[in-house]
Amino acid sequence: MRITTRLLGFSALLLGLSRAAGTEPQGTFEVVRDLTYLEPTRAEKLDLYLPRRAPGDRPSPAVVWVHGNGGTKDSDYLREECRVLVEAGYACAAIDWTLDTPFRVLPILDCKNAVRFLRTHASQYHIDPSRIAIGGSSGGGYLASMVGFTEGEAGFEPPGPYPGVPSAVSAVVDFYGGYDAMRYPLVRKQLQALPLGMAGVRPALAQIALFQPMNHLKRTAPPVLIVQGKDDPLIEYHQAIYMDEDLASMGVPHELVLLEHVGHSMTFTSWDDKPLPRDLRPVILEFLQEYLGTADHPAHGGRHAH
Repeated sequence: MRITTRLLGFSALLLGLSRAAGTEPQGTFEVVRDLTYLEPTRAEKLDLYLPRRAPGDRPSPAVVWVHGNGGTKDSDYLREECRVLVEAGYACAAIDWTLDTPFRVLPILDCKNAVRFLRTHASQYHIDPSRIAIGGSSGGGYLASMVGFTEGEAGFEPPGPYPGVPSAVSAVVDFYGGYDAMRYPLVRKQLQALPLGMAGVRPALAQIALFQPMNHLKRTAPPVLIVQGKDDPLIEYHQAIYMDEDLASMGVPHELVLLEHVGHSMTFTSWDDKPLPRDLRPVILEFLQEYLGTADHPAHGGRHAH
């Protein structure tokens, strides 16, 4: 599949895009706030962090960075993580997405539409449409994996507002996002409490299975960086090991980082108001350099979305 930048004929009017409105200079970068990236009736917006450019600079690779269920695009930790990415030369889209009930498709479609937004407006924002990654933490990490693993699958591609624009990504960064909810301790406990023969149990199990990254993993999946704390009570670290093993069995490039004595809700540099045992900024940036490259240098790994 070859990616083309499609400027929809009605997009400028429909989405109300304006570089001047909502643009905040931030020293080495600028932020365009509250862009409409979904249908105009939707309340969820997108903030776009853009590296400062000189005339003649090459287009920047881009990352969609997705907050977890307890955050927003305006959360302090998300702003800091986007700052790290943009100062390394990556355009970074921080999005709000629908906090729908678990195991529904709409949050996945929202994230794919963020990718499509960047691709549609690549020329306007000086982005390389062939080099877009997605990542996030907790629920955002889960969504990033689902975006990467469900490329082209029926029912997992948005019908609008960017029909025909690919949602393929070049890489996935999954911070403690989970892999198989059927093996989560909390989900197992809830399933065990259900009466045998209860009407609707089997369809419910099928619905849960449909929305697990493990059930969509293919040999053609993009490279994945998995980061997981070994003391995480919500997403037990074996989830990361399961994903690591399956990616290895399929020959998908990936990296697994397990952190001792770290629980849920870690950032790039800290957990529970304490520094991490390993600064994750170099880990993430080296992974992105490998598979996304920078504006001036192609990816070493050689996998672009096409």
